[in-house]
Amino acid sequence: MPSQKLTDKLIQKLVPRTQQFEIFDSVVRGLSIRVSPGNTKAFSLSFRDLKGKSARKRIGRYPNVTLEQARRISRQKLGSLAEGIDPRGGTEAERRFSVQEVASQFIQHHLRKKHRRWVEMERSLHRNFVEPFGKKAMRDLTKFEIQARLRVISDQSGPSAANHAFALMRCFCNWAVNQDFIDDSPMKGVPKPAKDRPRERILLPEEIAAVWNAADKAPYPFGVQVQLLILTAQRRSEVGGMKWQNLDLHRKIWTQFADDNKSGRQHSVPLASITLQILSSLPKLHDEWVFPSRKGNTPASGFSKWKRKLDACSGVSNWTLHDLRRTAATFMGQLDVPPHVIELVLNHQTEQIGSLGRIYNRYKYEEQKREALEKWACFLQTILAKEGPPSCSLPPQECGSGNQTTPSQTNGAVCVTVD
Repeated sequence: MPSQKLTDKLIQKLVPRTQQFEIFDSVVRGLSIRVSPGNTKAFSLSFRDLKGKSARKRIGRYPNVTLEQARRISRQKLGSLAEGIDPRGGTEAERRFSVQEVASQFIQHHLRKKHRRWVEMERSLHRNFVEPFGKKAMRDLTKFEIQARLRVISDQSGPSAANHAFALMRCFCNWAVNQDFIDDSPMKGVPKPAKDRPRERILLPEEIAAVWNAADKAPYPFGVQVQLLILTAQRRSEVGGMKWQNLDLHRKIWTQFADDNKSGRQHSVPLASITLQILSSLPKLHDEWVFPSRKGNTPASGFSKWKRKLDACSGVSNWTLHDLRRTAATFMGQLDVPPHVIELVLNHQTEQIGSLGRIYNRYKYEEQKREALEKWACFLQTILAKEGPPSCSLPPQECGSGNQTTPSQTNGAVCVTVD
């Protein structure tokens, strides 16, 4: 590859690009400086191992490791290679960590320390990559396998889910390179599965009723979670990670602390009457999680599997669980709920209130939010009463009919009319 004499001045002037790039040193053959899109600069040594295969050894980050030190270390490694010692250290077997082994280290030493939503990211990593590739040596994982897997994710869960999986896998592989588990990232050259486009899907009243009624037949806890997503307009991860200690059924309030939601700030969700009925009827299967997994130490998962069955049972297609949030917000606007109140219900930052207002007037809009969610709940009951009983094309055993723990709460009084 083209090379030039590296200097401190040259390295300091290197500007990050949209893709990682590297410049090789003409003084020490194989030594290069890599620059990531995040402006991390690190020295690496490329060489042919004892079997004649291309290999790479990470030297360290600049300026923690100076150019002079990087050259000295590289010369030592190349000298060891001439003596029959692999510069990477250890035996070939010791260096062939499996994807599962590296993922465990990544979760423990990176995700848990760097990302507030690490539990959700851990589930995604296991479901999308550890399960299909777990026993495979991390060094043997290829970009073609990852691309094929991303296509499967896109087909099963949609382009947006594939993009999220792509970003997580890229972070995982880059970390594995930095920790010397692998010499180079198999994500290099893998294109993003789809262009990021803001979704505009809003469910029609008859579609909302069909989804609600299909959720009424779905196994616990998925069906209840879908109904709570509709009623509260909160995110899937927030409903899925709901905790008993955050629910005050007496005050009719659900408090999300900073670590419980995407925004990273405390958020209160008033509970409409129908929402309170549903929550009050839930079985307490775990001391912490409202919807625990079978093992009990994490929230329940498996949304993708049951979402596909929900589509078949409801007859509603081309929608995501996140679209329920947009749908609720849109109909609240139709019910004359002020835009800034809708934003507060969604836990979005609003220009009308501003960051200082949110700090000093944290509970000022609780009654307005409660009124908004009660209006939406009554509107929903009207839709359900108008659309009539559910119909499902699937056999009862397929859609889970009869497995829903929480009884339907759709027979309440009609509060508002539908045009």
